[in-house]
Amino acid sequence: MRVIAIIAAASMVGFAAQAAEKEMSLSDVPETVMDAAHDASEGVTFDSVLVEDIGDGLKYGLSGTRADGSKVGIDVDDEGEVIEFEEHLTMDAVPAVVKATLDKYLPGMNVTEIERAVKDDSSVIYEFEGTDADGVEVDVDVTWDGSEITIETGA
Repeated sequence: MRVIAIIAAASMVGFAAQAAEKEMSLSDVPETVMDAAHDASEGVTFDSVLVEDIGDGLKYGLSGTRADGSKVGIDVDDEGEVIEFEEHLTMDAVPAVVKATLDKYLPGMNVTEIERAVKDDSSVIYEFEGTDADGVEVDVDVTWDGSEITIETGA
């Protein structure tokens, strides 16, 4: 098992990433982007979008809700290619091997948010937010098979 630990000031990293994103009206999103988002997330009603210049084009971050109330996020580039699909989960929907890896490296973590992210290369990552046993804020990524974990702590 490979462990990758990253310790950083999360607030500084988050601020830099958010500075380039701008809100956009759903009615202004190109049809190819909306079609791709709907194809990747059948039954989702989109309610907001953030657009970001990623250097070689634009990335549209669409957020929405399924009929059951669960939240979904989809990133689509301006060519209509899905970059990432994220869905919010509860702990009972997380595979046992992923839970075991999280428990091994962060026993007693208080998990406040869980997302399952499918990247454009089809890799699946489970993303956890919360606090460790000492109350320090942590963001944790665990691969679908539990073989790799990345831990980022706030300063």
